[in-house]
Amino acid sequence: MREIVLNILCLEDNPDDAELIRHRLKKEGYKMQFVIVSTKKEYLDKIKTVTFDLILCDYNLPGYSGMTALQHARQICPDVPFICVSGTIGEYLAVELLKQGASDYVMKDQLDKLPFAVRRALKEVQEQTARHKAENELRKLSQAVQQSPVSIIITNEHGEIEYVNPKTTELTGYSSEELIGKKPRIFSSGEKPEEDYQNLWKTVSSGSEWQGEFHNKKKNGELYWEAASISPILDYEGKITNYLAVKENITERKEFIIELVKAKAKAESGDRLKTAFMNNISHEIRTPLNHILGFGQMLIEPDLSQDEKKEYYGILNAGCDRLMNTVNDYMDISLIASGNMEVHKRLFAIRNLLEEIYDKFLKTAQTNRLALILQTQPADSILQINSDQGLLRKALRHLLNNAIKFSKEGSVSFGFERKGSELEFFVKDTGVGISADVQAHIFDKFTQENASNTRGYEGSGLGLSIVRGIVELLGGRIWIKSAKGEGASFFFTIPVDIHGGEK
Repeated sequence: MREIVLNILCLEDNPDDAELIRHRLKKEGYKMQFVIVSTKKEYLDKIKTVTFDLILCDYNLPGYSGMTALQHARQICPDVPFICVSGTIGEYLAVELLKQGASDYVMKDQLDKLPFAVRRALKEVQEQTARHKAENELRKLSQAVQQSPVSIIITNEHGEIEYVNPKTTELTGYSSEELIGKKPRIFSSGEKPEEDYQNLWKTVSSGSEWQGEFHNKKKNGELYWEAASISPILDYEGKITNYLAVKENITERKEFIIELVKAKAKAESGDRLKTAFMNNISHEIRTPLNHILGFGQMLIEPDLSQDEKKEYYGILNAGCDRLMNTVNDYMDISLIASGNMEVHKRLFAIRNLLEEIYDKFLKTAQTNRLALILQTQPADSILQINSDQGLLRKALRHLLNNAIKFSKEGSVSFGFERKGSELEFFVKDTGVGISADVQAHIFDKFTQENASNTRGYEGSGLGLSIVRGIVELLGGRIWIKSAKGEGASFFFTIPVDIHGGEK
């Protein structure tokens, strides 16, 4: 360990007295650089240019006094301890010296007391230096907390808030007065399960740090995300006295991540949509084209019977219908997606439209051994509505086509009920039904229980997307009730102006 050498300045006009002082300190074991000055000028030059650990000063000097020397020292080097060593000094002057900042005074005929006074003065300087250092550290810490860009909250051992920094009040909208004495759950949005709070408290009350996220609520009700670190504050005996929460606002980061996830999902959905589109094109355009080309060539064979020609012609017509329906579906979904599908409202009899649709699908239903049922009320026979007849027809035909296609036995029923200023239409079947996981996406483009090239049912997979687009275009909403193996019921509403019939 390096030996400490004190740099001591002695203001003394009597060389013998200065030597006695130096000798007494040396005898006590002090290692020192002992500098002696005797005039005011020498004294001021030294304290201005040299850093000393201690100043020893006689009180009575030619043209200068110990009191004035003390005042100069307090101005130039205020942290250096100052001890007056004098032969004659009254009690009044001694007290006044202490008041002005002297560390101590010692009479020359009592130099044995000098080492004690020096030790005490140096100890006071050390303590003062340590105190100033601690105060500076505390001030820096306080400023860091006050100016911190993150929220800092300190609670007592019961979780009641004792301190919040300005960032907390800025972020939450609460004043410090509104928060002191409250518990941090004042910020809760109610989304975090009670079990999570219990685990948090269990962790920190056991002396460990907890880290996690909160979806909190500001005073104005606005929600925000915070990443939090909560830890206990312990006293010297290891007892928890407080809890410290350091929380960073990560709302923008969270929103960015959410948007990133959405973008990723959208990109993946786009890839799946492209795949479904290609599968659909392959199946729904190439298949009927193959039939048309194949049976078209067979029709020109000279040895065909009339029955065979009739059969092949029917297959050709079916292929053309299927191809035309596929093209129409693509045209419709394109118009809906681009916002170019037009609505043309006019007054028409709803019963006539439903009977027209019934007649259109009756033969198909009977071919599939299904009972087709139209459900209306007698008063509906004269009911007229103001809406787009063509779009409504298209929506119902898509739903009925699906119902008949996916029903092997039983019945298909359709109709409507009046619900205030709306008509609620329904199409119900006793077919294969739709599983719960598919129902969530059943109105998306190309969605079918089996969208592969080997599926057992023909169709573009756009029908329900088109129906939803039409219903929303007419200002209504659509929903489904179904279970796998228990049939499916589709419902949709449209707001209409009703004319005629009972109200």
